Amino acid sequence: MTTAAFQHVLFPEPRLELKPEPNGFGFLFGQMFTADGGVYRIDLMPPASEWSDDMKPSEDLPHPTDWVINLLGREFARVRRRDDIVQAVTSHLVSTT
Repeated sequence: MTTAAFQHVLFPEPRLELKPEPNGFGFLFGQMFTADGGVYRIDLMPPASEWSDDMKPSEDLPHPTDWVINLLGREFARVRRRDDIVQAVTSHLVSTT
């Protein structure tokens, strides 16, 4: 059995693993694991209502309502609900492969 096939047996759905606490700038970091064995670095900027740090990146950030999703260091999506992050990343990865 290939590594990708084994990964799919263990984790048939994409999954997001985030560090339990934000970094010193309020961002959440983690990794997205895809069913085909891919691993991608994900950085999340929580919306203002969930911001947990005194320091903010700029006057315009964090966004008042959206989670800002960075994949491999570049912003590519914003979602209103934290539950939509995995779907947004998965859709982006499918559209770029």
